[in-house]
Amino acid sequence: MNTKEFADRAANALPAIAAFLVLTGFDLESIWGEVFYSLMYWSTLAISAGITCYAVIGLFDKPPSAEIVKLRHDRD
Repeated sequence: MNTKEFADRAANALPAIAAFLVLTGFDLESIWGEVFYSLMYWSTLAISAGITCYAVIGLFDKPPSAEIVKLRHDRD
């Protein structure tokens, strides 16, 4: 089966899948709410982790040694 045949079969199956979900009482709003909540949670967690990593790297980042500062000053 090539990609076009697969896409055609999937498109033909969508109405049947939608009808099944409606008839079984599938609550789309609650699912989208959960997806949205999950995305918000994980994005907030990722941003917090990024800020924390940036701060930790900043704590252990050493300033240039006196020799390097002197060499830079002599070069200028």
